[in-house]
Amino acid sequence: MTVYDLDRLRAAVSARLPERRLAHVLSVERQMTYLAQLLLPQEMLRLRAAALLHDIAKDIPDEQQPALCDALGISLTPAERATPPILHARSGAVIAARDFPAFTDPEILRAIALHTTGASGMTLFERMLMAADFSEPRRQWERCQSVRQKIMQIPRTAPLAQRRRLFDRAFLYMLEVKYDYIATTGTVWNEDTQQMLAYYRRKFAQK
Repeated sequence: MTVYDLDRLRAAVSARLPERRLAHVLSVERQMTYLAQLLLPQEMLRLRAAALLHDIAKDIPDEQQPALCDALGISLTPAERATPPILHARSGAVIAARDFPAFTDPEILRAIALHTTGASGMTLFERMLMAADFSEPRRQWERCQSVRQKIMQIPRTAPLAQRRRLFDRAFLYMLEVKYDYIATTGTVWNEDTQQMLAYYRRKFAQK
């Protein structure tokens, strides 16, 4: 992927999304640019492509998402059918592969599919999309701002391994923040998200 390809993708996404959604997507791309420079500079363009495509299905109404997933051949669990606001990630990955094949690959598509629920064993690439979406500067919710602050506090001059360890801590903090919020609303947790939180508590808590 080249910078020219990324510009073409941004133009195509811009023509497709409503103004409010596009503002969020471009903000996620900017946040991803920062994270890529910090953690995975060799994947800068692919990470930014994932950011541009992550909400390609978000503006399809939640109530239509289960039927859309059925039409796209996506198998849903009963718990997923009961939480349609998370399904735009699943449908979006299939739509991105179908409509933007020149700009996607398996890791980009998996990152898009997991950016709402997450999963155990996500790659750094995949975790970065989830974090960029949650911490982008347009999100004014206090919990999002606290995650963004932790990310911004990672020293850019520290060794790469240390920067990644600090990001792992910030990522775990983000999951805990999401858990606390969902617990207060009484929302039923997606099973993948429950497993992911337990996985990363074990993996990152001692780093």
